[in-house]
Amino acid sequence: MKKMILPGFLSYFLCVFMAYAQSEPNSFYVNKGTWELSGNMALSFADSYTDSGQSDNDLNSFGLSLMPELGYAIADQLTLGAGIGFVYNTSKNNNGISKQEDNYRSLRFAPFVKKYIRVAKPLYFTLKGSASYETGKQEHFDNGQKNGENNFDNCAVGVSPGVSVFLNDRFAFQSQIGFLGYRHHKTEAPNGGKSRVDRFSLDFNTTQFFFGLAYYF
Repeated sequence: MKKMILPGFLSYFLCVFMAYAQSEPNSFYVNKGTWELSGNMALSFADSYTDSGQSDNDLNSFGLSLMPELGYAIADQLTLGAGIGFVYNTSKNNNGISKQEDNYRSLRFAPFVKKYIRVAKPLYFTLKGSASYETGKQEHFDNGQKNGENNFDNCAVGVSPGVSVFLNDRFAFQSQIGFLGYRHHKTEAPNGGKSRVDRFSLDFNTTQFFFGLAYYF
């Protein structure tokens, strides 16, 4: 009996959505001329301490990621826009003998095109195509002295599926699930060392899941 509850609820809501869609066949939320303000933000803190009896270890970390996006509907249910963001991460480790610190900073620019596909009036599937460029620096310090630095550049071109659930004409919950496309990563060190990685992949790890709120005006 319990195994039938979830499929029953899903079937019920699907019927409601389909009936709603059929009752207003020409009513859309993302009409031509609509602006869309959205994006994602992540904030993290961590603080840990261990004592083995012979030595102790104190680890602190902080991370901030911000990526606002602005889009414009060039046609019904089709938006064109771009996002500009930054990422900052730092971690500090003190074992009582030495102090180590790692810093990561980057800037990112990502134009996109997004298609809304209506399932029912409040529910839309989305398909987002994007091309992004990110540039930044990684630094490592030992006891306050810098002993490592890398400059990096990341490029990506691909598509991401998602879901938007509209609360009203102005607000919608959005999710982005996974990424299919090409990625390029290049790293350069001050001593002349270089590395490069090129790959085409389908990613469904947790770093490719985004949830947020969008505002339409």
